[in-house]
Amino acid sequence: LFINLIKKKRKRGIQEISSSTIFKFAYQDNVENVFHKELYKMAVLDAVTGIYNKRFFLDRLKEEFSHAKRFNIPLSLLMMDVDFFKKVNDTHGHLAGDCALAYLAKTLKDMVRGEDIVARYGGEEFSVILRGTPRKGAHLLAERIRKQVETHPCAFEDKKMPLTISFGVATLDSGNYKTYEAFIEASDKALYTSKHEGRNRTTMA
Repeated sequence: LFINLIKKKRKRGIQEISSSTIFKFAYQDNVENVFHKELYKMAVLDAVTGIYNKRFFLDRLKEEFSHAKRFNIPLSLLMMDVDFFKKVNDTHGHLAGDCALAYLAKTLKDMVRGEDIVARYGGEEFSVILRGTPRKGAHLLAERIRKQVETHPCAFEDKKMPLTISFGVATLDSGNYKTYEAFIEASDKALYTSKHEGRNRTTMA
C-alpha cells in the first residue's frame, strides 16, 4: 500500500520521504524556463541600460557590507552622476539621453572586474560596488573611468555627444561605517561635493 501511494504521488510531482518530510517537484519545458528567466531579468535589470537596478544593488550592498565587516576586508562604493544631463535631453532629445545612459553603463561594465556590481541607482546616477578594493584603488578606478568618458564622446546617429561625469567614493575599512545606509550617505555626500565644486571630478569621502 505504501509503495502504491508513493507511485501515485510521484505522478503528481510529490515525493513523500516520511510523515513529516515531503519533496514537491515540477517539470518545466524550455518555454517555461525562458519565461522565468525573462521574469527574473525584468525584476533585477534596468530596461534602458541593461545593468542591475536599484533594488538589486541595495540587496547586494547589504550582503557585501555585512561580509566585509565580518571578515574585516575593504569594500568601496562609487556613486557616479552625469554632468548636465538635462542639457543632453534638451539639446538632442530623450532617445539621445537613453543612448548616453546605455553608453555609460557599457563603459562602466567594461572597466570594472567581473565580480564588481554595476547598477543604475536612479535617473542619471550609477553605482558600483567594488569588493576587496581599498581607498586608493577605488580612487584610481574612478579617475580612469572619468577620463575615459571625458575623452571618448558618445555616438548617437551622426552626432558625437561629449559627456563628463562626477564621482563620489567611500571605502569601508576597519569598521568606519556602522551601517550600509551610512556608507551610501558618505558616497552621496562626496558626489555632491564633486558637483558643487565644478563637476567632472572625483571626491573621496
